[in-house]
Amino acid sequence: MPDVYYSFHVPKYSNDTDESVGDYGTIHVISNANSVDVARFDQNREPLEPLALDFDTWDVDLRKMNMVVTPLITRGGVCVCLNLGGGDSTQKTLGCLIKYQDEKSYFNPSTCCYQALMTDEMDVAQIFFLDLFKDCMVPIGEIVYLDVSVLPEEGFRAQGAGGKLLYTRLAPPNVHTPEEGKLYVMGLYQPLGRRGASEVSASPITFAVNPWDIQLASDYTGSQTNILKRLR
Repeated sequence: MPDVYYSFHVPKYSNDTDESVGDYGTIHVISNANSVDVARFDQNREPLEPLALDFDTWDVDLRKMNMVVTPLITRGGVCVCLNLGGGDSTQKTLGCLIKYQDEKSYFNPSTCCYQALMTDEMDVAQIFFLDLFKDCMVPIGEIVYLDVSVLPEEGFRAQGAGGKLLYTRLAPPNVHTPEEGKLYVMGLYQPLGRRGASEVSASPITFAVNPWDIQLASDYTGSQTNILKRLR
């Protein structure tokens, strides 16, 4: 898209083919000026001389310089997983990408970072764009367990007595304008009939939840008897 900042990097390969980041920066196609501006930084995050590319050949120039344009995240409800413990800690914390107030975008071109809401105390983490795509982003469809006690419907909350968790999967937002800082998860709902039996098939139901109200199923160490497969 024109008039939008995209990130790029120049891959570097060592003798054993392990990839490490080389130069990186942003590409900005300015439509009303017929120009393409490239801001560059070295692998130590020091600024390099910016480039001005020809409007008609900029894509060819990028290939010649081995620049790889990375995807740009523009939607809400993107889940990330970070180790906030530091050191040798294996503690994982889920978060949700949020927009920068000034740019009104999820990507900050001045730092080449995204930011994520991580805790109920409104702690925010800055994530370098390559780290986000390589290590931090949780894919759609990942199994997560949801704290049933946080659901707004009283009938659902009652089913969470005793610390019950609901089996859900991470989902894309099901609304045009997602709630800022909310993740979207999809579970199953199967109401009971008049005689207390399940008379209809289960149907999907989507919830907008705080990132601290879910946990990765792969990290869960409790009893499986506390996991609800569906709501009634």
